[in-house]
Amino acid sequence: MSRIAFHRLPRCACVLTFAALVSACGASSEISRPSTYVGTIVPAYMNELYLAETDGKRLGFEEAFEGFQPQTGLLTDGLPFPKVGVADIVYEAARPAAEYYDSKANNNGYLEGPELLVLYIREAAIGLGHPVEYIGVNPPVDALATSNADIGGLMKFVDSHKSEMNAKAQALFRDIELLGLDWRNRGRSGKGSAR
Repeated sequence: MSRIAFHRLPRCACVLTFAALVSACGASSEISRPSTYVGTIVPAYMNELYLAETDGKRLGFEEAFEGFQPQTGLLTDGLPFPKVGVADIVYEAARPAAEYYDSKANNNGYLEGPELLVLYIREAAIGLGHPVEYIGVNPPVDALATSNADIGGLMKFVDSHKSEMNAKAQALFRDIELLGLDWRNRGRSGKGSAR
C-alpha cells in the first residue's frame, strides 16, 4: 500500500511529520523576497524603516505607527493580492496610487507585493497626518521585502486605524480591499485573469 495512514502511525511519527510540514513553510519572522518580482527590493524589518517627511524630519516606523506589533503565530494576514495589472484597476482611488508606486519601482505595469507594501506604509502614515515624502532604510525604498509577521502586523494596524485616517486614505484602502476581493474571486471562478 503506497498511502500512509496517519492513524496507524505512532503518535511521535505524526508529530514529527506535522513539525516537518510546518518548518517547511518558514518562520513568520524571516524576510522572504518574492521570487517573481523583477527589480530592486530592499529587505528590512518594519522597525528598521524611517519615514522622511516633506520638512526633512525623519520619523522612526514606531513613531508613525504607534502601537504596531508584528503578528505572531503560524498563520499571519497577508497583502490583499500579490500582483495586479495597473490597467485593469477600475477603482477611482486605487488606480492613480498604483500607477505612482509602480512607476517609482520597476514601472512594469503591475502593482506587485513589494510596491504594495511601500504604498501601505506611506499612505497609512499620510492618512494618519504624517506628511511622508518617502520611506527608507538607508537609501529610499520603492519596493520592500519584509517578514510575514511584519506584513500581518501592518495589515492589522491599518485595518484597526482606518477610521482615524483622512478620507483620501480611507478611500484608497477601501479600493485596495476591493481589488483583493476581485483578485480572489477571479482566481476561484476561473474567469478572467487573476494575475
